[in-house]
Amino acid sequence: MNKEPPIVSNHALKSPILQSKWPILTAAYVSYRMALANLAPITDCDEVYNYWEPLHFMIYGSGFQTWEYSKQFGLRTYMYLTPLYAIYNTIKLFGAIVDKRAVFQMLRATLGGLTGFCEIQFCKSISESFGKFAGVSTIISLALSPGMFHSAGALLPSATVMQLVMLSSSQAFPQGGSDSMAILYGLLATLCTGWPFAAILFVPLGLRAVHKEWTGPNGSILKVATLLSRTLLHTAMIQCVVSLIDFQYYKSIIFPSWNILRYNAMQGDDELYGVEPLSYYIKNLLLNFNLMAVMAVLALPLIFLKVIVDRKSQSNLSKRMYAISPMIIWFLLVGPRPHKEERFLFPIYPFLALASSFALEEVANLIASITFPYGKDHARYRVKTVIAAGFFVVVALISIGRSISLHVYYTAPLQVFSTLYTVISSGSLPLPLRPTRVVKVCIAGEWYRFPSSFMLPPNATLEFLPSGFKGQLPQPFTELGSSAEPHQLPQPFNDVNREEPSRYIQGGIVECDYLVELMLEPTDSRNEPDGVFHMNDPTSASWSELASFPFLDAEQTGILRRTLYIPTFLGKLGGVAYFADYKVFRQHKEDKDMDSVESIVKRLKKAHSEGRL
Repeated sequence: MNKEPPIVSNHALKSPILQSKWPILTAAYVSYRMALANLAPITDCDEVYNYWEPLHFMIYGSGFQTWEYSKQFGLRTYMYLTPLYAIYNTIKLFGAIVDKRAVFQMLRATLGGLTGFCEIQFCKSISESFGKFAGVSTIISLALSPGMFHSAGALLPSATVMQLVMLSSSQAFPQGGSDSMAILYGLLATLCTGWPFAAILFVPLGLRAVHKEWTGPNGSILKVATLLSRTLLHTAMIQCVVSLIDFQYYKSIIFPSWNILRYNAMQGDDELYGVEPLSYYIKNLLLNFNLMAVMAVLALPLIFLKVIVDRKSQSNLSKRMYAISPMIIWFLLVGPRPHKEERFLFPIYPFLALASSFALEEVANLIASITFPYGKDHARYRVKTVIAAGFFVVVALISIGRSISLHVYYTAPLQVFSTLYTVISSGSLPLPLRPTRVVKVCIAGEWYRFPSSFMLPPNATLEFLPSGFKGQLPQPFTELGSSAEPHQLPQPFNDVNREEPSRYIQGGIVECDYLVELMLEPTDSRNEPDGVFHMNDPTSASWSELASFPFLDAEQTGILRRTLYIPTFLGKLGGVAYFADYKVFRQHKEDKDMDSVESIVKRLKKAHSEGRL
């Protein structure tokens, strides 16, 4: 097999002309990610209740608390949320922010923009280390990936680890990169997110750094000792900052990283939240990376095959093996765990894109070499370009269809609560005459799709109604926050996902002002869907529909149609998409609000007649 000449030399990659394009590309790509961030649905209730809700509490003094944030268990660190809290305060300096929805959208856009910046740095280092083909293919893969579409703006430790992994790799890959900075990013990913499992992603980096200090020019045990001492010092400094911030909220010395490691890795209690087979991850990778996932699986055997065929390229191939090794190690770690969630794969998304680009390059090289076996480098280059272009056209059609389906089919909860926010906060009365009574918004089986308290106005609270879910629901933070002792909480927490009936609204549905429900049609497999019985309850008061948005009924919709968005002009290709109604209802009960308004008007008239106004 003829060795493919480098498309762009290292000198060309570092030329002022090419370097000047990176800031423009960075700005454009960051804008792209920021624009997409608020188009994606929130796919994980853990993101809402374990991160957006505590952040809402930090900003506004209210929100839902999960058992992980109780002083009794202390599994979550406030360090992870502190940067976003600081960003909010920075934004606030430029003017008063009244609408919480705007805050929510700005913070999601910030997360998306930060991910975009990390992606560019990651792909820039790939171009410098493995050639322009690999760098360009990787950025295209990331830009198109449905998985990146909804993970880029996610407030989850796994998404933040993904960002820091890319920054670490951007220092570790290039010839002139800094292992010290790469390790520092690894420490931040491990200690500041409260997700210590991320440490295993940086094992190859640590081993390589030690090897370089031991066997490199002027290598010695002293250099290894210096490296380890510096790492320990940085670890201690970061952990001190993390502990100080957590002490501020817990009012006690707590080590959330150790607590969550002990709970998940040693006790194995994560099985309480669901068990899935290995095929769960395979399906998720195919949904989020489609053909790119298939190509990524081929990367390893293709690299081994080239080592056998072309001994001269062993050094370059070993670098490629090192580059994708975190992906392999991570999958070996999370794959066997019985409890599986899509977000657990976020940290390896960049490596999937990179492995896919490596495999695509090897396949394109092989086909080009067979097509033009004797010389003709430019002809082979054109063949490679055509193959890559054809591959990404197919990938784009699938990926864009999947991303659009996520937005069209599953963003109804965000739309419903945004509408409800407008109705509750604006009303039809002049501002001075609006009642101050707290409005109760109730939710039953759809509790896990609540998009956070940022989507409720200040005078509204979320209340839970009983449903088919029999696990532990969160409860509102008290003014003591996470510093409250167990006996100071209004309701108890437990760490075995046991239902706490006290979480439900006292008095039942008659106490609700609004009700949010997904109205599913009964089928053979769901004779009584959660929530439908509420509207058929003859003892309930009269209700009227306030707003409704379509939400895909995935159970009745065929696999192709529910996987991809298929334009209407293509007819019933892939079957028929069945939609349920995601609705918000208003209860017509005794209008105490109008009574309070009338009393205010009477007092104003009396004050005016007495000359006090």
